[in-house]
Order: sequence, then structure tokens, then C-alpha cells
Amino acid sequence: MKRRLIAAALALTLSASIAACSTERTPESDADTVDTLTLAMGGSTSYVQNFNPFSPTANKSPLMNLIYEPLVRVNRTDGMKVEPWLAESFDFSEDGMTLTFNLRQDVTWSDGEPFTSDDVRYTLELPTTVEGLAVAPIPDLDSIETPDEHTVIVHYSEPQYHDLANYGQIPRAIVPQHVWEEEDPVQWTNEDPVSTGAFTLDSFSPQLIKLEVRDSYWNGEFNGVEYVQIRPFASEDSGKQMILKNEVDWAGMGWQNYEDNFVGADPEHNHYWVYPAGFSTGMLYNMQEGPTTDVHVRRALYAAIDSERLSLLNNVGTAPANPTGLDGDTWGPLLPDDVADVRHEQDAELAVAELEASGYTVENGNLMKDGESFPLTLTTNSDDIGWNLFGPAMQEQWNEILGLNVEINAVPGQQWQRDLNNGEFQMIQQYLLSGDDVWTSMNAQLNSSFVEPIGTAAIANQGRYENEEMDRLLEDMSQTLDEAELRESVGAVSRIILDEVPYAPLHSAAYFVNVNSTQWSGWPDPENASYIPHITQPVDATITIQNLTPTEGQ
Repeated sequence: MKRRLIAAALALTLSASIAACSTERTPESDADTVDTLTLAMGGSTSYVQNFNPFSPTANKSPLMNLIYEPLVRVNRTDGMKVEPWLAESFDFSEDGMTLTFNLRQDVTWSDGEPFTSDDVRYTLELPTTVEGLAVAPIPDLDSIETPDEHTVIVHYSEPQYHDLANYGQIPRAIVPQHVWEEEDPVQWTNEDPVSTGAFTLDSFSPQLIKLEVRDSYWNGEFNGVEYVQIRPFASEDSGKQMILKNEVDWAGMGWQNYEDNFVGADPEHNHYWVYPAGFSTGMLYNMQEGPTTDVHVRRALYAAIDSERLSLLNNVGTAPANPTGLDGDTWGPLLPDDVADVRHEQDAELAVAELEASGYTVENGNLMKDGESFPLTLTTNSDDIGWNLFGPAMQEQWNEILGLNVEINAVPGQQWQRDLNNGEFQMIQQYLLSGDDVWTSMNAQLNSSFVEPIGTAAIANQGRYENEEMDRLLEDMSQTLDEAELRESVGAVSRIILDEVPYAPLHSAAYFVNVNSTQWSGWPDPENASYIPHITQPVDATITIQNLTPTEGQ
């Protein structure tokens, strides 16, 4: 069960990017009226008209989170709490095998047809009835019951408490049965999408997608935005120039030296915010082969790293990570009190002592034991700007503190992903504990059921960590949503992580938000925000746009 659930969860997680950008403004038809918000997605010079979110093709239209809506919303500003959206309420049975959704009764599709339980059942069953879609089936799905137009009952064959957050992702966003059942969901490009969302397609060209705000949107009126424009750009440098030139309202890029290079260029209007994503970026150890199978070696290598110095190299606003890998700003209520606010710090004395305890020695920069040399290599993704800086800096820190020479193996992204999945690394750059649910995140990183032989691709736990006590704790976590019980299990898991160091969290992962407020105001204050104003977020991106008003004087 756990392997199937995490495969689905990973498909959901990977479908969502945590980077998005904005672009060139089109002049308003009325020079005295501001009604259009301009933004963009980077990485492409043009767009393809394909609004099928389940299409297996790689070339699809961007930002489908502005078109389609999920049943629930994951509140990233409140500990990943799952809240109502298209479903006005939801409830698990005590045994975790039945999940009931009660749908809102005031929702219509953009073509005027009513939104009903038949649409939900059709959508959720689609991956099980049609082969070849780019979306995973619901794990352990037994059946879906629709006793009336506004009730959906999902029956599982095994307890699935922690599947709830997955209903807040776009791969489970609901599509209209009356439109889709007439088409081939694999081949169809859905050029004029019908949805429950706030926007309809006004016009499309490879260089400009224009969306119009619906008059009949179920969640109320917008405060000023009537149109949203989306344009492509090939590089972050070009996107940054657009927002600096007041050609873009909203972006989502990590910006090196943002205080001087962005905010300082126009302190009144240029805003840069960093919102916690809940997980960490860091380094994964090979737990099956080589010197990193020794806990003392892992501790020594981790203690020698100065995450703060690494942060300053990239200087995009990220902070050193919590050593559990869970971000305390998001998951603090579930972490032990003495752990929640901890950030990783370099400890040179500890690093030296742990290496000595391992029985390994360092001779001429080489890690030695019983007369044998054990070369150490850190594999990084050469397509990642940050890690192109971090790798050499970590190499220098290991040499400075431990006298070790560590080779940096910077490879293109596709090869990095292959090496990661196959376990063909000693140490490797990796996202740690990513996900919208605490059990899903920890289970994917630490459950031994995912362990595969070196050379065989693993869908999770690519470090190949094995611990029977950890597996037992994860099993206990999977059987409950009770906060007190989860806190106890998360605390016990955290203690094992801190002791055994199966991976090395370095920085808190983040959503980067860049705003030029020359034309639009009403952006949330990060100090008390109830939603994240990031362009790729399901639901939250729509809420952000809904609350914007023309800046005074526009």
C-alpha cells in the first residue's frame, strides 16, 4: 500500500513546480483604465494550446491552476491544513477506509452547466479507466459512490488517512464529465477549456495567453482584475529585466542579491518575499555502499558544512534548514519543542571528533581505512544555479575542517535524476521531505519498503535507508490523523533522524515571490498572510488575483 500511495503522491508533488515567473505588459485598451494583470512562465519561447491537465505530452499550456480547481485547499500558511474548496466539507471514517466529500451547491461550469458529484466520480476514476494519462490512480481505490448530486464517497481497500492532501493538487482537479466523455482524454488537447475556475480563455497565441475573469464565479467577485495575460520567456535574466522595466506585475524567481538588484531599484514598488515550502534542500547519502554507511562519517561530513555561508553565496533569502529536514515554520507544531526552531550550524569540533570515532583517517586529502583509500564524490545537478555555487563551497569546507578532498561530479539534470534513482552516488544533491502531508513526506524519504538494489531505479528513499524502528513508527503514523498521536510519532522519527543522519538538510526550500506593485496593490503581508501569492499554487494564485486592486493613481 505504501509504495502505491507514495507513487501517487510523488506524481502529484512533481506535477507542481515551485518556480514561476512574469513578463511583458500589453498596453491597456483605455489608457486611464487598469484591468489586466501581466505575468508569465519561463523556460520556453512559446506556448502550445493544450489545456488537458492529464495529457501525457510534455508540451502543455502553463498555469492550469488558474483554470481548474481541486476539491480541497492545502493551506501552506497554517501547517498544511486541508480546507474546503469545491467540497464544502469532508470526513474520513474512523477506520480510514471511507472519505466523504460534501460538494458546494452553488458551483457551475464555465459553460453554465451545474457542477455535480458525477463530475467528481468521472474525474477520480479516469486514471483507472483510461490508460496512458499523465496522472496516477488513487492508491488502493476500491470504488466511488455518489448517492446524490452533491455527495461523493470514496472507498479504499486499505486505510488512506494521508491521501486527503492529494485532493488539493491539480492532478486531481475536477473536469466536466459532459465535455470530457465525448473526447479521447489521452489525445485531446482541450483548446477551449470548460472549468469551475475563475478564468476562461479569451484568446491564445504562442506568445500570449489571455484569460478573462468569469462573471459567474462561485467564490465571488474580483476587486479589479478583469484579465490575466501570460507570456513566455526563455531565461530568468530576461524575466528579471521585464519586471525591472515595469513590464511585469508578478514573478516567482529566486533573485541573487535581491536587496540591491531588485528591491533597491525601486523600494516603493519592488517587493521580494520568501515563503516556506515546508521541506528542505540538501544532500542525500548512499546508505548501502561506501564510507557513508558509517554514521560517524555522515555526522562528520554534515557537521563540517556551514549552511549560512552557503546561503550568502546564492543570497536569495533562504535560511539554514532544520536538521530533521522538516521546516519548523510549517511543521513546528508537530516537532519536539527543542527541535522545532533549530537551524543547522557548522560544528568543526564535532566534525573532527566524529571522523575520529569512525576509524577512518585522512592522508593527503584521502579518506583511508585499513590501508585502503575511499574516494568521496558529491553529485550535483549542473542545471541548478545554486548548487553550481554550493558544490565547490562544500568541497572547500570539507577540506578546511577535515582535510578531505571531495570530488564534485556536476552532471546535467537528466543524468542527475538517473543517478539519484539508481543509487549510483556516494553523496548527491536532493530535495528532502517534500510533500503536503507529514507522513507522506517522511515515508517517502525513510521507509525501507522502497529500497531497491543499486542500479535499479527506486521511486522513493533513493538513499536506501533501512531501519526497523523507523518503519514501525511510520506505520503508526499512517494509521492516524490525530494531532497528538502524530506529534508523538513525528517526535520519535525526528530523534532517529538527528541521531543517524540519513541525509543532510542544508536550506529550507521556499516559494519566491517578486512583485512590481506599480499597477496593482493588495498583495498579502507575509507577516500575517493566510495564502501564498505564488503563481503556481492551486487556489492561492486565484485568491491572490481576486484580492488585487488598482494602485492609487492608476
